[in-house]
Formats: sequence, structure tokens, C-alpha cells
Amino acid sequence: MKRRDKHQWMKDRMKDPFFLKAKKEGYRARSAYKLIEIQEKFNIIPKTGNVLDLGCAPGAWIQVLQKFSKASLFGIDLLEIAPISNLNFLKGDIFSEEANNFLQNKKFNLILSDIAPNCCGNKRQDHLKIMALADRVLEFVLNYLEESGNFCIKIFDGSDVTEYIASTRTFFKSVKFFKPKSSSKESNEFYLVCSNFIKTTKTD
Repeated sequence: MKRRDKHQWMKDRMKDPFFLKAKKEGYRARSAYKLIEIQEKFNIIPKTGNVLDLGCAPGAWIQVLQKFSKASLFGIDLLEIAPISNLNFLKGDIFSEEANNFLQNKKFNLILSDIAPNCCGNKRQDHLKIMALADRVLEFVLNYLEESGNFCIKIFDGSDVTEYIASTRTFFKSVKFFKPKSSSKESNEFYLVCSNFIKTTKTD
């Protein structure tokens, strides 16, 4: 069964225009076009400064960032990635002391998060896992984002999303949700685009 599923996945991919386009244009994953669409609509990528990509493997978003910006790029992922020039990369947990040492109290003009937890198939349990992770990512962002900086996170729609959006609006002047055309139609994922961080409270 697993073998058939894998073969079906490949067949579906070969019919996917964004997968084929990524192959043709040299991007490591079709997800590159999600960030391109986000940038074209919201212009969140700074020209210079520091940018952090959480869950950066396999590196497609880093490739996009390099096209739009001359910022210093940092990436963290539990998975190893093939080397990318001018990327400061840590293979590890973003919430670990190792990550804290790696970042050395830097402040970032943009923090991206395309990460998602491993899911078990139970819709409610999976949603709770996703939102718990999103909460932790937001706490992380509040400590590392530069004032007036931007934050973009992948979210999966569900019952607790409204409360999460309300939380982000406490800290950002603008919070928009956006589903790129390059997202799979079957997926309930969307991106929360948070602009102009207001650092009004002490978070450390």
C-alpha cells in the first residue's frame, strides 16, 4: 500500500505545474512560489538587515530570499540541507539553547515559519499540535524580531485560529491571512502575514 501511495504521489507531482516549474527554474521545492506570491502581495522581505527562516529545509525559501534581498540570511531546521551560499544554517531545534547561542541575541527584520508538526491523522489532535507549535513560534518571534519587523507563519485552518490571529494583532499593526495559488487546493493551509511589529512589552 505504501509503495502504491508513493507512486501515486509522484504521478500527482508530475501533473503539478508548480512542481514542474520549480524543476525548470532551479528551485528546490514548489514552496518557493508561495513565498514569491506573499512577497508580491505584501512586500515583506527587507532589502538589507537580518532574515530568519524557521524550518528552512530544503532551502527553496532561502533561494527566493536571495533573489529579493541582500540581507544576512539565517536558517534553522531539524533536517540537514544541501549547502547554500551565504546562508548561516543550524541543524537543530529552534527552541533549544543551541539555537539561542546560534542566534546570539540578534534581531531580525523578517522571520518566516513554514514548519508544521508531525501529525497522527486525528483531526482535532493534529490541530491542537499545530496551534501549540504556532504559539511557541510566536513567543520566539517576540524575542527576536526587530521593532517594525515582519513575521509570516504557515497555519492550518481550524477552531483555534481566530484566537491566534487575535493574539498576533496585539503585536503587529497589520495582520492578514493569505492562501497562495501555489498552495495545494486540497490543503487547508494558509499564511498569516504580520507586518510592523510593535515592541510595547518586555518579552524576555
